[in-house]
Amino acid sequence: MEEQLLPTMTCANSTVFQQYVVAYFDLLGQRAQLEGMRTLPKNNIEQLAFTRTVQATLGNVEKFRSVYKSYYEGYRSHKLCEVPPEVSAVHGATGVLERLRERPVKMQGFGDTVIAFSPIVNSQGELTVHLVGAVLISCAAVMVASLAGGVYPRGVVEIGTGAETYGSEIYGHILSKCSHMEATEASWPRVLVGHQLIQYLQLHVNSPENTLFGKTNQALARLYQELIGIDPTDNRPIVDYLKPRALSMVENNARLIDDAVVQLEAQRDAHKSVENHRLKYQRVLEYIQSRR
Repeated sequence: MEEQLLPTMTCANSTVFQQYVVAYFDLLGQRAQLEGMRTLPKNNIEQLAFTRTVQATLGNVEKFRSVYKSYYEGYRSHKLCEVPPEVSAVHGATGVLERLRERPVKMQGFGDTVIAFSPIVNSQGELTVHLVGAVLISCAAVMVASLAGGVYPRGVVEIGTGAETYGSEIYGHILSKCSHMEATEASWPRVLVGHQLIQYLQLHVNSPENTLFGKTNQALARLYQELIGIDPTDNRPIVDYLKPRALSMVENNARLIDDAVVQLEAQRDAHKSVENHRLKYQRVLEYIQSRR
């Protein structure tokens, strides 16, 4: 990411392109279940089976979207307790934080794909860090909750150029990049962190800006770097959802992690005859083991 970024650019058709943070997820295992919904049910027994499949497919997609958004909104609206004391103690810090977090998350999806996105430029044209952190920590929290519930998200979180079209749909290079990374690189249930996002946080950590706004961005960037770790399988940067800071957003996290292990072991054993499927769940178990 270049050191000087244009906050926004408006095209001739009034489409506004700017920098977005995007979390892009695919929920694994839905295709096989959807085979049971090829035709509408003909009797009560088939209707019961059809209803169960809807709950296990569309129900999980809706639940994932709802849980992700609740974590994001919960963190975005947090008090100044998440800001380091040397920043929050400064007069005017409350107003600065409002400038950092004013943008809401938006959601869109198609099929079993779920996309969460937010501009990282506030209404005053300032590049901010807080919403990037809110997306990262929401990705971490929803991974714990999903795995415990037997839902297996595979995703990417990255920063890049996009625009909102048709009212509230994300479009542009960032969407194309995230889609490609999720399909070709994420490989198993985890959330890869893109290079541009890593650079963006480091850019703010290294920033010489001496204003309260700049210092707050810098302090938060250091904080959010702690949410990024290295996957023990292939050394790719990931959302490290078992880090203490991430787990602090999840109630009953120890129990949920234990539940996730039970679910993952069951899936691994159920797919033991298909090695590449078995490995998807085994690698998540290895990640969890590496963090305990």
